[in-house]
Amino acid sequence: MERVTLKLQHFSKLFLSTRGCLLQHRRPLVTRSNIKAKTVNIFDRHLRCHKNLNHSKIQPFQTSSRRPVNPLILLMLKMRVTKGITLLVTRFLRKRYAKLPKEMQIISRSKIAMLILFVSFNSIAYYTYQHYGTTPITGRKRWIVFTKEQAVAIADETHKELMEEYEGNYLPEDHPLYQRCDQVLQEILKSNLDIEQFKGTNWHINVVDGNILNAFVLPNGEIYIFTEMLNFLQSKDELAVLLGHEITHALLGHSQEQHTYLMLGELLLIPILSFIWFMFDDIVASIAHIASKRVYSTFFKIGFDLPKSREMESEADMVGLKLISKACMDPRYGVLLWDRMNLIEEVESLVPKEEDSSRETKELEKYFSTHPPSHQRALEIEENMPLFISLRKDCNCDNLPAWVDPLRAAQEMRKYSTIIRSQMKLKSEIAKQESSKDEGTRLVMMEKQKELERLNKLVSKEELQALIQ
Repeated sequence: MERVTLKLQHFSKLFLSTRGCLLQHRRPLVTRSNIKAKTVNIFDRHLRCHKNLNHSKIQPFQTSSRRPVNPLILLMLKMRVTKGITLLVTRFLRKRYAKLPKEMQIISRSKIAMLILFVSFNSIAYYTYQHYGTTPITGRKRWIVFTKEQAVAIADETHKELMEEYEGNYLPEDHPLYQRCDQVLQEILKSNLDIEQFKGTNWHINVVDGNILNAFVLPNGEIYIFTEMLNFLQSKDELAVLLGHEITHALLGHSQEQHTYLMLGELLLIPILSFIWFMFDDIVASIAHIASKRVYSTFFKIGFDLPKSREMESEADMVGLKLISKACMDPRYGVLLWDRMNLIEEVESLVPKEEDSSRETKELEKYFSTHPPSHQRALEIEENMPLFISLRKDCNCDNLPAWVDPLRAAQEMRKYSTIIRSQMKLKSEIAKQESSKDEGTRLVMMEKQKELERLNKLVSKEELQALIQ
């Protein structure tokens, strides 16, 4: 009896030790400073627990905390699985159809393939119609599949990754640059409390010490701005223009919209690939599959995705300037900021490069860009300037100082940009005609050379440097 009792005690201790090890499974094993340390193997830890049964205190087993799966990754994985299943089904149907006797093949294969296309595209059309919504504030119609909660979940994961990536490079909250950004942010937030989309979001500035001319916002309200960008901005109002633009991206759900178009592109590809795999044999279908994916992705990006991206950027410019106008900032600096950015781009185009930097190439680049050209953004803002000035008056803001005129400075920069564009055009034309032996062409080339020399005298490096800085 005593022997049985001892065995029961042994097994009870064994059970309790195992339970103690497993119940502690969710606690983090390592600290934030040592996040990359190796996780202790569960079986090794379990054995150590058994070896220390006589200890009165059981050492808890700990692992790194659980991280939710990115909803975007889940959705794209689901789309790929759906695409794969669809292709297998259509391939199976093609093979079954081919084995049918001729008298049973009442409908031709091409008609069945067209029916598949018709049904698929109509199903997608109905799906997109169900997710057709309106953009907050502006009222622009758009497709939106992702919810705000999903976008915030994705942003939380991205923020964690960025915190690890730039660890040690964040400026503290008592740093002058951080306080400068936070002050402008708070002024914008206090002046736009009437906007519903501002509520429920914890807006926070992250200033990263880095030589990157960039700033961006996450849907959860985390704003990232690099010190290189802060050094580029010349005034508080220019900083307000930038922050207003980034805040607008989050307010209008542009991140959800971009993810929706990404998903829509994948969705529209399914009927095309289904048609290919039903119509053609495996070898031809494989070649057509690869070719159609590349051609389709290029056309979809140029014809739909990139134009939508540029539209959202312009929308963020307009709404962002409304936000800062309500905060009694000077919207005229929006014109100055983008005209200066355009001048910098034009100056950089003067530097000889190995790749083709001709005017025609630069004109084509705007169709492959996610952002509108800087000079176009400046002109659009200037056209809407009366609206922003009127909004300032409605908010009882003080009159803009007459002794400071950012629009005049912007016009000066625009003049230099025009001269540089003319220089680049003449250089390109001279280079093309340089090898020509025709007397008339050579005379025209000499005239262009004189015009180029005249333009060169109008622009000095010192003047350009003073304008840019």
